Amino acid sequence: MKLELTQLVESLHQEFQKSQYALDKYIAHAYVQKLIFFSRDQSLSGFVLKKIYLFIIIRPH
Repeated sequence: MKLELTQLVESLHQEFQKSQYALDKYIAHAYVQKLIFFSRDQSLSGFVLKKIYLFIIIRPH
């Protein structure tokens, strides 16, 4: 079952909150891969994907 984009974004944000650092490379890589696959399925542009990703990383924890 595919996650809705909002659920995927929220789960990514939660992982960053659990992490000691704002950006955990392993967590980031795993979720970026999920977002990339999701974006291909949903025909999201790379620009939109990057905006979502940067928003989550930069967003206050």
